[in-house]
Amino acid sequence: MTTSDDLAAQDGIRVIEIGTKMNRYTFTIVILIGTLAVGLLVSGQRLLVSERVVRPGESLVVEGYGDLGKYSQRSLVCKYFTGSSIKTRVYWFASNNFLGRDQCPFLVQANS
Repeated sequence: MTTSDDLAAQDGIRVIEIGTKMNRYTFTIVILIGTLAVGLLVSGQRLLVSERVVRPGESLVVEGYGDLGKYSQRSLVCKYFTGSSIKTRVYWFASNNFLGRDQCPFLVQANS
């Protein structure tokens, strides 16, 4: 017959096992993210984080570009992770990819 102390001890073992697995997963995820960040820093590549289309008349101020809503053409705002920060690039938007882009490039070189 099991006592309440035995059950508590078994539950404690289960909690430790679950905690150990979670620690392994957390550690693995942190290592992967760290490796990605260092790889981006060393290579000079930027990884797409988000993209947004800004229509004429819609107000969005981007540093270095000003208010994008004042232009007569739609703009494509792309945010990239550099390994240490987030950088923004703006392109002209064109749904047919003629005289503009229909989506942000997934990876870009820092100097281009």
